[in-house]
Amino acid sequence: MAIQALAAAQGVDISIIGNLGAMLQRDVKRLLAYSSIAHAGYILVAFTALRSEGMAAIGPGIGVGIVWAAYIQATARQPESAGLTRTYAFLGFAVSEALALLGFVVPFIYSTHS
Repeated sequence: MAIQALAAAQGVDISIIGNLGAMLQRDVKRLLAYSSIAHAGYILVAFTALRSEGMAAIGPGIGVGIVWAAYIQATARQPESAGLTRTYAFLGFAVSEALALLGFVVPFIYSTHS
């Protein structure tokens, strides 16, 4: 049980570091690489806690992937709109991360008070 909690915490750390690294990138390939690292963290959490905590990681992981994929596609099609679409990408990323944190924290709080 302690190994599962440690692996889940490591998955959360990996996803936070990957997403923060992605936010700092200007090169699309590096942004995609850091986003992939973040998704590896979501997957690690989902597989270590095959309960509600793990299932909560799947939706935001897909959401962040869709947000960054849309940003990359929009920037590739119309490079001069990168500044505007970057703002919307960060807003979408923030909303997805907020949902992920809610999905991680609420089941842990509920399980400790039951």
